[in-house]
Amino acid sequence: MSGGPVRSLLIGGLGLTIKACVPLPALFEPFSGPGIGSGQLVLAVEQVDAIKPAGRLISREEQFSYWRDGGCESVVLAGFDGVPIGCLTGADEWGSAILCIRTGIDAEAVVKRLGEIYFRTALACRGLGLVLHAAGLAWAGRGLAFVGRSGMGKSTQAGLWEQHRGATILNEDRPAVTLQRGCPELHGTPWSGSSSKRRPMSAPLASLVFLEQAPVNSARQLSPAESLPLLLPRLFMPYWSALGMDAALALAAQLVSRVPLIQLRCRPELGAVECLESFLARA
Repeated sequence: MSGGPVRSLLIGGLGLTIKACVPLPALFEPFSGPGIGSGQLVLAVEQVDAIKPAGRLISREEQFSYWRDGGCESVVLAGFDGVPIGCLTGADEWGSAILCIRTGIDAEAVVKRLGEIYFRTALACRGLGLVLHAAGLAWAGRGLAFVGRSGMGKSTQAGLWEQHRGATILNEDRPAVTLQRGCPELHGTPWSGSSSKRRPMSAPLASLVFLEQAPVNSARQLSPAESLPLLLPRLFMPYWSALGMDAALALAAQLVSRVPLIQLRCRPELGAVECLESFLARA
C-alpha cells in the first residue's frame, strides 16, 4: 500500500496509521504523536487525476455513493457538481484502506470526511465498537453518553455537567464506544460535527442516558428491549455494508446488555443534573 509521510494516531484506544502525501486536518493533532498506537488500522492517502469507482452501485445518499466489487467495498464522495472527489476502498475487512483524492481538491476536507467514515466502518466491521451520535463526558472516573434526537438537549445537559460537576466533555457529537474489554469504554474522537469539544481521553461507560424534554425532571431504568429502538437511529451504522451491518447490530445488542440504560426526562437546568446524579447513586 503506497502513501507519503506516516502519521500515527490513537483514537478510541486503537492505533491508526495514516500514510499521506497531503496535509492532514488540524483536528487530528491532539490524537497524534510519534509512535503512538500500534497501527491496528492503516489508511493510505493518494492523489489521482480522476475518481473511477469499481464494481456496482449499492446505494446513494446526498454527496455519498456506496459501491461493491466482489468482496471489496468503496465509499465515494462527490463535489457539489456531482463529480467524485474522493474514494475510500477497504481491504482486509476494513483493517486497511486506500483513500484516493482528486488532484486540485481541498485534500484536508476530504481526509476529514472520508477518514471519519473509515474509522467508524473499521470499528464496526472488526467487531471493536461503534460511534454514537451523542454527547459523551467523563465524570468521577466514569463515562456518560447523552443520547437523543437533534434538539433534545444533549450538548446542553453535557454543558451543565461540565459547569456544575466539573465533568470533562470527551466529544459533544460523535464519541466512540469500544467493547473488546470487560467494561465498555467511552472515547473522544477527532470528529465532533460543528462543536470544537473533542479530547483524546477515555472513561469506562457508566450509562447510556436517553434524553426526552419534559416539564418535570425524572429518571427511570430502561430495559434493553426498550432502549435498542432508541439507540439504533443514533448510531453511525454502515448500512451499505453487509459485513459491517452484521457486526454493528451484534455490537449494539452487546452494548445495551452490558451498561445501565436510563431515560432522563428533563429541563435544561441544574435540577436535571441533580436528578440524574441521584438516580446514578441509587443504581
